[in-house]
Amino acid sequence: ARVGSSPVQAPAPTPSAQAVQVFTFRGLKTTLPSDRVRNFAFGQSAALSSSELHRFKSHNESVVRGIGARLSLFLRIEFTLELLSLDTVTMPKFVDSAPPPRHMILFKIDPLRGIGVMDVPPPLSLSVADRMLGGKGFSVNPNRALREVEIALVNQMAQIAIKEWSMSWKGMDELRPTLLGHESNPRFLQIGEQDDSYFMLKMEAGIGDCIE
Repeated sequence: ARVGSSPVQAPAPTPSAQAVQVFTFRGLKTTLPSDRVRNFAFGQSAALSSSELHRFKSHNESVVRGIGARLSLFLRIEFTLELLSLDTVTMPKFVDSAPPPRHMILFKIDPLRGIGVMDVPPPLSLSVADRMLGGKGFSVNPNRALREVEIALVNQMAQIAIKEWSMSWKGMDELRPTLLGHESNPRFLQIGEQDDSYFMLKMEAGIGDCIE
């Protein structure tokens, strides 16, 4: 076509989208244009529904307070324990939230599957160990590594806390906790795959002048 003396080109035809085969949500195989297909990221999966997660958190709030009371009797000093949050995390997120050095106690609760980790910050570990050795649990130097005897004492405290948690679940088979060891760097934890999801209970503990 021409307008005056200038040629006018017709628009180029739009190429049709390539057809791809997909499965519908009913499991039926069909064919769709490729521009109809979209990528979606659903995020990490959760093992519990929102209502179940709420009940799980509410139950743990009362259990955590009970563990604090039990440890207060054991240490013969006020030991406060409060649940701050309950989240679903992957291993990389957990590693980033716990820079070394740490005192991470690995445990197994039979017959449940998986391995749990109790992360006790060094200042709290040292205050607990000081109290168990006959000290007051106040003004403990937090800038040193745990000694072997202190590790054994903190592990004893952890055993009591995990046993108390296990006994709080009614209507289940008897839960039997066992300590498996400890680790100072979360990057070396061997408890599952990097993309596995874990429930993380974050608590605030206080003993003497130490709050962690």
